[in-house]
Amino acid sequence: MAGFLPAFFFVFFAIFFGLRERFVDAGRERIAVIRSLALTLKNRAFRILTGLYLCSFLALDILTAAAKYYLDDYIGRPRLMPVMMGSMLGCALLSLPLYRFLTARF
Repeated sequence: MAGFLPAFFFVFFAIFFGLRERFVDAGRERIAVIRSLALTLKNRAFRILTGLYLCSFLALDILTAAAKYYLDDYIGRPRLMPVMMGSMLGCALLSLPLYRFLTARF
């Protein structure tokens, strides 16, 4: 496997030095930042996916913060954090077949 490393190394340099950017006149299609944001927020799929993303990661961040507080400040064992996070990941992975079954059924 180590024999392939130099070949990939030279390929990346060849790509880096071989490609050139195209310069586009930015003055032709200048859209105001607020108008661009308004156009983006009008897209219903973008709003739904952004909401799902924020809600899912907010829940994960709250759970992680609560686990960190519990382990560090409440029981005083900060070294158990990797075990706690691994057990949460393991539970999530083990529950995937159940979620798949429920979504197929309903």
